[in-house]
Amino acid sequence: MFLFWNRKKREGNGKRIYGIKWGEHIDKQQMEIIACELQNIFQKTASREIVILCIGSDLSIGDSLGPLVGTILEEKQVPYHVYGTLKEPVHAQNITNIVNKIHKRFKDPFIFSIDASLGKNSEIGYISLEEGPLTPGKALKRNLPNVGDYHIKAIVNEIDPSSPTKFLKETRLYMVMNLSKIIAEMIVQTAALKSPCK
Repeated sequence: MFLFWNRKKREGNGKRIYGIKWGEHIDKQQMEIIACELQNIFQKTASREIVILCIGSDLSIGDSLGPLVGTILEEKQVPYHVYGTLKEPVHAQNITNIVNKIHKRFKDPFIFSIDASLGKNSEIGYISLEEGPLTPGKALKRNLPNVGDYHIKAIVNEIDPSSPTKFLKETRLYMVMNLSKIIAEMIVQTAALKSPCK
């Protein structure tokens, strides 16, 4: 069970639409609110193919959030195109090629990106739904393409500028797995909602 605290903000470009924090219990009403936010976003793109791009590598626990979400979504057979699973991860070495393939396959796709993130200790467990592209590998100072019309990021551990890879490797699988389940459930619920949300 998990508990959510909402932190709804509307500000500038790349604005946060909704933020929640993982705790010990689940509040189904909070889940429905976020699923509605996502459903409204997806409904605005009715004429475009929706692609869920789950970024990360299963070679590092902290970075495995994306592939875990992608695998759960694939198993749940969501009505969206899912890229990035434990079997076929999308990571720093292949993300440019994968994004190019997506754009070749779909005309003007709506890309919804998902990735793990590092932050302050007090922010660990936060899941943030944001408008605008995601910058993968930012904490590791990698030069990767910005991807997504909207994105979700989950803070899985704190960042140490002197050794960010250390914290990705020392992240607890329990934390990453639970955050992955929450994010996947939000997306699964968007497909289950029949009527427009307010």
